[in-house]
Amino acid sequence: MNWRIPVAEPLLGEEEQKAVSDVVASGRISQGERVTEFEGKIAAYLGRKYAVACHSGTCANEAMLMSLFEPKDFLKSFNGVWVAVPACTSVAVSNPILTVHGQPDFIDLDRKLCMNIEKVKDFDKAILATYEYGSSPERFDLLLESSIPVLEDACVALGSECNGRKLGTFGLAASLSFYVNKLITCGEGGMVVTNDERIATYCREYVNHGRKQSQYHEEWYYYHYGRNAKMTDLQAAIGLVQLGKIQRFIDARKKIARAIHASIKGDVRYDSLKPSDDEVPWYYWIVNWDGSVNMKEKSAQLQKDYGVETRPTMPVLPRIPFYNMQRNYPVAEASQNGFLVGCQPAILEHGDLGYLCESVSTVLGIK
Repeated sequence: MNWRIPVAEPLLGEEEQKAVSDVVASGRISQGERVTEFEGKIAAYLGRKYAVACHSGTCANEAMLMSLFEPKDFLKSFNGVWVAVPACTSVAVSNPILTVHGQPDFIDLDRKLCMNIEKVKDFDKAILATYEYGSSPERFDLLLESSIPVLEDACVALGSECNGRKLGTFGLAASLSFYVNKLITCGEGGMVVTNDERIATYCREYVNHGRKQSQYHEEWYYYHYGRNAKMTDLQAAIGLVQLGKIQRFIDARKKIARAIHASIKGDVRYDSLKPSDDEVPWYYWIVNWDGSVNMKEKSAQLQKDYGVETRPTMPVLPRIPFYNMQRNYPVAEASQNGFLVGCQPAILEHGDLGYLCESVSTVLGIK
C-alpha cells in the first residue's frame, strides 16, 4: 500500500548517491577507508574511544555480549548467563543472548515503556539497558548505581541524552543500528562503541570470523568463535553523509513529537511519549492503559481512512512461542493497547505534519 505517511521513510538524496558512486569507482567496496572513517566519526560524536562497525544492530548486541560471556567450550557448554532485558522490545535485543548460551530475564516496563530497573534480579549477570523509543528508563539513577555490568542497546537512541551525556556512553559498551527506520541510516548496519580496548578488540575479531588482527600468517588463525558480519564501504559512505545531517534529523523528530503531543491536548484517556529536550523520539507511542478505548481499532482507522501507517507497540516477548515464559508482566501487557506513529523527518519535508496531527486527534476523538 502507498501510505500518505509511512511509519518510516529515510531521507536519501544526491549526496548519498555520489558517496556510493565514489566508493564504486574506487574499486574498494569492503573493509576500506570509509568504514574506518565512519567508525572514527561515530566514536567522536559519542565521545567514546573505540567503535567497531558490523552489519546490524543485532550483531552489535551479539558481539558485545560475547565479549563478556563467551563460554570456554562454546559448542557444548551452557553458560547459564542471565541478562536483564525489557519484556517489550525487539528480538534483536533478546535473541543475541541466546547466541551467548544465555537466558533473557524479561523485566516488566515502567511508564516510559522502558525496563523497570527496580525489578532487575540479583541473579542477573548483566543488564542490557534498552532505550525504547529513544528514551531512558524512569529510574536511570539505579542503572548508574548498579553493581551488575551494564551494556546499552542504543540502537534507536542515537543522539538522545540523559544527565548531560549521550545515551550509549554510560555502560561498558553500547550497540547502535543504522537500519532504514533509525535516526541515520546505511540501509543496514550496526556498531559497538566502548572505552574498553579489550572489548573493542574482541568485537572487531568477532565480526571477522574470530580472526586475530596481526601480521603475516598469524592473521589467518581463528582465536575464538566469530562470524562474517563486516560493514561495507558502500554502507559506511551513506552513513557518513547521514551523520553530517544528524542535528537536522534530531531537530525534526523533536518538532514532530511536540506537535503530536500537543494535538492530544492532555486527554486523560491517553498516555503518550512526553517530548523532551534531551531525548530524540524514534516512534511516537500512544497507549490507553485501562482498556476503555480499543487502540487496535483506532490504529486500523488511521491506516484505512487517513493513509497514516501505524505499528503496534513492542510485543511482550516472553509470550512468543520460543520463549513461552509465564511470569506476570502487568505494565507490559497493558502497553499492548496502544500503537505507534512515525516521527521521521520526511514528514516535514513533505509538509504533512499538520495532516498527521489532525488525523491522530480526529481518530482519537480529541476535542
